[in-house]
Amino acid sequence: AVRDKIIQSNPCKRVQNIRKEDTEIQFLTFEEIQFLSRAIPKTKSGKEVARMFLFGCFTGLSLANLETLTFEQIEGDIVKFFRVKTKTWQYVPLNQTAIDLIGENVNRETTQLIFKIPARTQSKSLLKKWGQQAGIRKNMFFHLSRHTFATLNLIHGTDLYTVSKLLGHKEISTTQIYAKVIDSVKRQAVNNLPRLELWKDTMDLGLIQKHEAFIKERWLPISVELKLQEGPEKRISFLKEAQRLAAKEIQNIEE
Repeated sequence: AVRDKIIQSNPCKRVQNIRKEDTEIQFLTFEEIQFLSRAIPKTKSGKEVARMFLFGCFTGLSLANLETLTFEQIEGDIVKFFRVKTKTWQYVPLNQTAIDLIGENVNRETTQLIFKIPARTQSKSLLKKWGQQAGIRKNMFFHLSRHTFATLNLIHGTDLYTVSKLLGHKEISTTQIYAKVIDSVKRQAVNNLPRLELWKDTMDLGLIQKHEAFIKERWLPISVELKLQEGPEKRISFLKEAQRLAAKEIQNIEE
């Protein structure tokens, strides 16, 4: 319109950039995947939904690609598919779990669908029900399998660039949303470490530094080294007592 002189200026230039809000990425831990695998539904439709979802957890395929996946797209240990979003063909290696989930493909029609699931609405309902039966407290939806694939790969050491290629992302910035998830996972892992119970009567650091020579001379003779060999319980008990007495003597010196 500006070029054709219909209007004098582009009104979009006066619009401030709209910032995209960060969204929390949900994913399943490997332990949760194990819970699901031990609670496979008994109905035929439920089993197909479960099989397709687990396959997504180990390949990262989108729901659209999973629903239309045929045996023709399986070439040995490679799955090939056309990603409409990026308009590119993708080739993803299959690990043994993914191959096992495909099942026997000998004498299959190449155009036959691998996963014969019901209509999407019913499939979503079956997926949620399966999650509840397995004791999964997270919201179960099909795209969760793709998030899980990306996150578990990063947790187990796969670099961000490789994960972006496995997911079929054109820009690595699209994959960086998962890096933030990994940061929180790392923090949780550190927080899960057992807490070390520090001695309640630890001497003041300043006093230790001031009378370091006295402490070494008074409380680290050969007899101490012998005591330290008597086992962890006696060792801690002895060191606590030595520390208490040293603190008391230092206090007398200070006075």
